[in-house]
Amino acid sequence: MGTGKGIFDHTYSGGVVESIKIDHKEVGEAGLNARLAGFFGVPVILVSGDQQVCKDVKNEIGEIETVPVKTALSRYCAKNLPYENVIKKYEASVKKAMESIGSAKPMPKAEKLTIEINFLQSVMAEAVVNVPEIVKTGERTVRYQGADISDIYRVMRSAITLASTLL
Repeated sequence: MGTGKGIFDHTYSGGVVESIKIDHKEVGEAGLNARLAGFFGVPVILVSGDQQVCKDVKNEIGEIETVPVKTALSRYCAKNLPYENVIKKYEASVKKAMESIGSAKPMPKAEKLTIEINFLQSVMAEAVVNVPEIVKTGERTVRYQGADISDIYRVMRSAITLASTLL
């Protein structure tokens, strides 16, 4: 959310979440999903989307294959690649990504993580603190300390779902 020149910029729910931090570092959807995949021993080897998500992925996950298939001009407008070009890019990138699978490393597992969710509205944070162990740390921000990323992810998704009922 808030990424300039990113098509439908959001983190899980554009109408609910302003930002998410894991251990005080802001992360996007790709970074969160890669951490969860890493928990299960699965490396992320390829991501596709607009130019901004491809850039963000390299910052959050590392040097993996990316396939930018569109250039965002604004939140609601993008210049898409022609279908034939997309197919060629996917063929080359998927092949390269699959060749790297033997050396690809999943994101490392971590224990005792803290997630902070900054909601768009204060009422969302107020509703979410009714979930045990979630504490309010600001007018629109809540925090939860979990055992690992699997626990964090489960609670995060539940908190976002609960907050979205207030829309």
